[in-house]
Amino acid sequence: MKGHVVKRSEDSYSVVVDIGRDPKSGKRKQKWYTVHGNKKAAEKFLARKVTEIEEGRYADPGPATVEHFLRRWMAEYVKTSLKRSTFESYRQMVEDHIIPGLGDVRLAKLRPDQIQRFYADLLQNGRKDAAGGLSKTSVHYVHRILHSAFRTAVKWGVLSRNLADAVEAPKRERKDIRVMSDEEAKHFLETAQGNRLYAFFLLALETGMREGELLGLRWSDIDLSRGLIRVQKTLNWKVKPPILQDVKTDGSYRVLPAGARAVAALNDFRALTQREREFFPSEYTDEWCELVFKSRYGTPIEPSNLTRTFKSLLVRAGLPTTIRIHDMRHTSATLGLNSGVDLKTVSDRLGHSGIGITADLYTHVNLSRQKDATRRIGSLLFGADDNQSEDRTQK
Repeated sequence: MKGHVVKRSEDSYSVVVDIGRDPKSGKRKQKWYTVHGNKKAAEKFLARKVTEIEEGRYADPGPATVEHFLRRWMAEYVKTSLKRSTFESYRQMVEDHIIPGLGDVRLAKLRPDQIQRFYADLLQNGRKDAAGGLSKTSVHYVHRILHSAFRTAVKWGVLSRNLADAVEAPKRERKDIRVMSDEEAKHFLETAQGNRLYAFFLLALETGMREGELLGLRWSDIDLSRGLIRVQKTLNWKVKPPILQDVKTDGSYRVLPAGARAVAALNDFRALTQREREFFPSEYTDEWCELVFKSRYGTPIEPSNLTRTFKSLLVRAGLPTTIRIHDMRHTSATLGLNSGVDLKTVSDRLGHSGIGITADLYTHVNLSRQKDATRRIGSLLFGADDNQSEDRTQK
């Protein structure tokens, strides 16, 4: 066997592994590991390392720290292989949380239990403003980043296994969906009429497009004469300055029909922006002139300003301000399903990658339809009286 085991204390052993000879000096190289447990566990660990060496899978991480490796990974892989927005998002998490929490640890010495404690600390004290912990969704994102980084480390021969595989990440939190009823949606649009961004809100409810897709919509994507909208780009505000980028998945590329009211609203908004450009000639930004929805100065609309407008309209309409802009997308899907549009069509309109995602998100609609199906079948089997008694029981 290429190595040996040395007892250190009552419940720990040093495992010494022969990893070959130094190509320059010709001296034999050894790697020392500490294994907590009995001798059998230490010998099993040694056997695994020897097998890795014999099969060419052994990786010597050397003295590099987690910080050193992550910076190299960000520069040599993430920045060159992934989208700019992904790089910026990863960079923020790495700099703000991962390096401060794990950066000083030698990669060779990093253990899954250290990562697990790191996640627990982020949940308790992870916010930069010291006002508490990060959300489960944020910590789950940290886990995804580490898992991706360690997967690359294995490919590069820096690690022999992905340490994140042995760690339990918190499950992402699903935000509550507040769907408008058909009457609420009608009332909201009536209230929004006359607002500069009426066309935006009308399209959001009619098509179910994402906020970034609407903000990234260009006039070249719209055929007003035929009432067709090609969803091809999304406006990403996570990077500064914002950038237009391709939609996330193949399923997100889609063509949506616009109703007559939406086409009229778009025509009105186009005329308005043309007048604004004449009124603010020195401030209008040519770089973004192709955008459909832009500020009166020709710049991309900031999500915070859009949310402020949306909330003010909710107040005027007497609707709960807990409703989010993204809930208009859920409302559009729910209205479609309730009106009898099949699940596949709704899924295609939303740009979901699979029908299962749509079905999972809108279980509340499915349950309502299932109850209706039960009532219909009950009527056929037992007559109307049975359904009336069922209704009284539910009340």
